[in-house]
Amino acid sequence: MPITAPLGQQQAFGSTGSSYGAETTTTTTANATTVLAAGWWMVLNGLHNTVQYTPDAGTTQRTLIAASAAGVIWSDGFNIRVLNDATGGTSSFMTFIKGQ
Repeated sequence: MPITAPLGQQQAFGSTGSSYGAETTTTTTANATTVLAAGWWMVLNGLHNTVQYTPDAGTTQRTLIAASAAGVIWSDGFNIRVLNDATGGTSSFMTFIKGQ
């Protein structure tokens, strides 16, 4: 999808012409996971959430973005997840980056 906004014009996330999808909030309950859909994502983790990846189809999980940290990641739709620790109830804010 081409970017249609003029250079130098700020666009709201999710609006027509924006490079970004609307910001979404994902709340993961205690000891649960949420798999990220395929694509590029900007992620801001909550206090008890981490983003993890698995290099071996689920046997091993490694932290990619720590709790309360932010980053940009690529997800294939299967091997990247948000994990909530035993506390539960915190959210991660995620924005899909369009135009890939």
